[in-house]
Amino acid sequence: MKKIISLTLFLLLLLSLLVLPAAASETDASAVTEGGGFTETLAAFITTNADTLLGILTLVGSLLVAFFYKTGLMPVLRSGLSALGELLGKSRDLTEHFTKETGDRLAHMEESVAPMLDAMRHGEELLLTLEAKLSTLEDALNKSEEERRTTAAVLRTETELFYELLSSVNLPEAQKDSMTESYYRLKRVLEAGE
Repeated sequence: MKKIISLTLFLLLLLSLLVLPAAASETDASAVTEGGGFTETLAAFITTNADTLLGILTLVGSLLVAFFYKTGLMPVLRSGLSALGELLGKSRDLTEHFTKETGDRLAHMEESVAPMLDAMRHGEELLLTLEAKLSTLEDALNKSEEERRTTAAVLRTETELFYELLSSVNLPEAQKDSMTESYYRLKRVLEAGE
């Protein structure tokens, strides 16, 4: 553990020795007093010394790999990464299995529901046909009712005319009484039908 701390401190010291002289040489008093001067200086330094910084980072990475290997942490790290890879593989397999199983169940449900949906569609078509027939029948009934009213009005008029004719004709009294009774019977039937 002491080696890691001393190695980290050494690298920070090395980095600061590279950054401070370059920053001091490029920074003037006006850039420091303005807002954002430090950020511009740092960006310029990183752009100018990118190859050196990359080399230092490569060195640090190599030292860390060597340290992990020497202390025995490399096999632990490798086994951890391997376990993580296996876990991701198993997770992927489970997800694929779940997706396939869910798809199969949905397909099975769709197959079992299809006859019911067909029956419902057929029932809907029958109801629409029945509704159309009922509408036609209602129209026919309305027309028939209008015709019945017209016929009843014609019969009432004819009956009144017949009665007037009966009253003006010279017939025996018994025959007139019989025809008058028939007239009133027909009149009651017509009035009851209204």
